[in-house]
Amino acid sequence: RPEYYIRGVLAPEMRAGVFSVPVFIHTDLGRFPLYQARATGTVHAPYALELDQPGPRLTIRPQTPETIIVLEAGEPITVAAPESAQGIITVSVEPLAPEQWQVRCAARPGLGSGVHQDALLLEINCRNRVYKERIPIQVHAPGESL
Repeated sequence: RPEYYIRGVLAPEMRAGVFSVPVFIHTDLGRFPLYQARATGTVHAPYALELDQPGPRLTIRPQTPETIIVLEAGEPITVAAPESAQGIITVSVEPLAPEQWQVRCAARPGLGSGVHQDALLLEINCRNRVYKERIPIQVHAPGESL
C-alpha cells in the first residue's frame, strides 16, 4: 500500500516532443530525505519547432552570432510576445507563410565578456489556443582585445 501519492505537472512552456528529465523530491522522512526519479513522456503540439542546432539548448558564439528557429504547422499560426527572459539576446520574428514563421536570436550589442544564460520566450497561437515556448540559450561573448 503506498504511503504517499505525488502528482507532477509540466511547466506550460515545456517544448513539444519527447522529454526525459530528472526530478528531485525532498521529504521530511529520515529514511528518504531526497529521492531522485526520472520523468519521461511526450508533449504533443499542433506545430513543430526546427532548431538550427542539435540539443535542447541553443548556443550563440562569436563565430555563429545568430541562431534561427523555424516554426511550422499544417495550418495558419501566429507568433506573439517574443522576448528575452534576461535581456541578453535580441529577438525578431518574421512570417514566411501563414503556417510558417522564422525566429532569429542574436547576442545583445555591448554584452560584457563571458558566458551568459538566457531563454527565448514565445507564444504560438494555433487552433484558437496559445502555446508557450521557452528555449534556453547560452551566449558566449568574447573578451576585449588588448
